[in-house]
Amino acid sequence: MNTLKFDKHIDIISHTLILVFLYIVLFPFQWTDNEFQYFGMAQFYHVDYMENYSLFHVSKLKFFFGYLHGIFIQILGYDKTWFFGRLLLIIIFFFCFLSFIKATKLKPHVLLGTLIIFYILKQNFFPGEWFFQGFEARTFCYIIMIFSFPLLIYGKLKTFFALNVLSFYFHFLAGFFSFLFLMLFYLFYSKNLKSFRNLVIGYIFFCSPLIILGIFENVQSSSFDYDYAYYNRLQHVMSAFDKNNEIFDEHLIGYFLVTISTFGLILIKLKSNFAKKNKFLNSLIIASIFLNFYFLIVLLIDFIDTTNFLAKFYLYRPGSYGLFFQLIVFISFFFKYSNKLQKFLLILLLIISPILHPKVNLIYISSLGIKLVLKSFDEKISKLNNYELEVINWIKKNTKESDIFLIEESYNSKNLNIRATGFEQNANRPTVVNENHVFGSPKDIERWSNLIAKKREIFKGSCDKEKINYKYLVFLDKENISKMKNCQLKKVFENKAVTILNYEPQ
Repeated sequence: MNTLKFDKHIDIISHTLILVFLYIVLFPFQWTDNEFQYFGMAQFYHVDYMENYSLFHVSKLKFFFGYLHGIFIQILGYDKTWFFGRLLLIIIFFFCFLSFIKATKLKPHVLLGTLIIFYILKQNFFPGEWFFQGFEARTFCYIIMIFSFPLLIYGKLKTFFALNVLSFYFHFLAGFFSFLFLMLFYLFYSKNLKSFRNLVIGYIFFCSPLIILGIFENVQSSSFDYDYAYYNRLQHVMSAFDKNNEIFDEHLIGYFLVTISTFGLILIKLKSNFAKKNKFLNSLIIASIFLNFYFLIVLLIDFIDTTNFLAKFYLYRPGSYGLFFQLIVFISFFFKYSNKLQKFLLILLLIISPILHPKVNLIYISSLGIKLVLKSFDEKISKLNNYELEVINWIKKNTKESDIFLIEESYNSKNLNIRATGFEQNANRPTVVNENHVFGSPKDIERWSNLIAKKREIFKGSCDKEKINYKYLVFLDKENISKMKNCQLKKVFENKAVTILNYEPQ
């Protein structure tokens, strides 16, 4: 009886700490670059004078989420949609995890340990993908993925099918890769080849409109090298190899972890009764082994594909959920064969470790969260500091809404809200082009590449070259202003955050 009570208390504590974990990683303390990008290109949000500048959204492949995004921005406003969207993610993730625990009979402290280690390892075998970061389309794909396991285990295939088709329309690559792994798991779990076949055929049929649209969008008539331009923009995310076909350090570490994990999964599968007694974990182990072999095949294909044709499909995207589910296996195995004292000490460490460090003190974080909630109706939750607020206020008072800005992007750790990705929304001024604000269609990438090249030349001081139609230059790094000494520019504003130069063509 005492053991049962102890286990029950541990479960309650673990559930609470899972909620605390989600609160810490998802509460709207700070915008992300990706959120600015998605919010910036939401349908129905933009005013006419910004339409032809940095809003590269010819592609309709993410239209479904952009449509919903835009509606909520119209109703609630830009900041409130972000703030309450993040809160919604915390709630949905938590209840999905509760359902996941119940259906898989997974111990709550196993999931808690998985979440913590998963986050410490940057949520991926390889760079570029994650579960917990911001309010955007792919997040909902991973929520649906987690909730799909209970649906498959309980045999609710119609609901599973409908949600995964929806996931594809939210974010076609994240949704597609998630569905493939889920179907691999389902094949080993149910051994029902007929249902597996019907689900795959139905999925292809109902997703075909977006597939056909994607094919048409990628048909090019120009000589522009779309594949290279796309790869050059996000090469460390899209490929394991740099321009010299040498592997990135992050991918090398990732493949080391994948190799260790593969051997560990095979040993657990072959040498213990652990997997045989748990149908869920057994199926998850087999699916994970197949996934790791996929990573090895992809590495070879990636090395051969020097044209970067396949890189734009983000072949390493499964690295996030691959790490997550394999951690579940290893941590479950650890707790299964650890004695009670080891379990108790580990759980105690997980409980007290946040309290021991002032930066992640639960009392401090909770008080900060309460303050942010109370400020949530204040329109200033974008976390601009006093210098940045001074910049935004000056721009709104001294420039026209149609004045075009060009922002230097050589910064590293400056506040996201004043950077190019957040400037348009905070200052309500068009910025022509920036490094991250573009989707993946050939028309978008071609236009973006041409403008980026011109922008970079301008900030190198090449004033006599063909210019973009802009009026103001914004510098976040004051040292770079010296490059503009031969240009006819006038300093119109300066503080510790930003220097703004005015360009008036002669």
